[in-house]
Amino acid sequence: MTREERHINQRLEIWLHIGVWLLLVSVYTLIFTRFLSFELSLLRGIVNVLPMAAIFYINIWLVDKFIERKRYIYFTLFSFFLFAAATLLRAEVNLLFPDIRPGMIFLSERKSWALGALVTNMSIAVISVFYQMLYNRYRNEQRNLAIINEQKEAQLQALRAQINPHFLFNTLNNIYSLAVVKSDKTAEMVLKLSNLLRYVIYDGKAEQVELKREAEQIQEFIALFQMRSEEPLNIHFDIKGDAII
Repeated sequence: MTREERHINQRLEIWLHIGVWLLLVSVYTLIFTRFLSFELSLLRGIVNVLPMAAIFYINIWLVDKFIERKRYIYFTLFSFFLFAAATLLRAEVNLLFPDIRPGMIFLSERKSWALGALVTNMSIAVISVFYQMLYNRYRNEQRNLAIINEQKEAQLQALRAQINPHFLFNTLNNIYSLAVVKSDKTAEMVLKLSNLLRYVIYDGKAEQVELKREAEQIQEFIALFQMRSEEPLNIHFDIKGDAII
């Protein structure tokens, strides 16, 4: 994955998070508009969602700091205090608004808001743990794939460094021999070598190369080998699939 692609993915991730929290604020606002004005409903939605967002992102940090390092006791302690503080805060803040609990006589106003905050905060806490653990696994897999690709590229470059000089010198010696005898193959061989070198030095180093272009260079490479030999070489290059040559 290129740097530009990573940057785009990060921006998409940020906007996705913003969209989810705005959606949650909208849901809370719509619920409260049954009993309060829009302004009070919006304010009440915001003050309820902000502690949940704090739980989500702080819990993500706690997962990275403690769970991923197998320090489960520390995670449990810090997560519990975070969870309790956010629950009490939401219960107290909701008490500042007009009571909207008609028919809820089995619990006091404080206990009913604490219970609602308890359930939603717990849901957010569980979601944040699973989210970050899955995200970390995905990120580690991407990092491992990047390392494997870098190793393969390094091996390929090392192989090119070993093969290209040897092939180049032999081909130049063949061209010299053809030029001495004024062979008609000289111009064609120089052209094929020029095309092949241009591909290896410039085009072939691009991050993505068309399969058609790669196959063409293999054919050029085989043709050069054929031209270097006085006798026809037993070389077969078959293309299967949808490659267009």
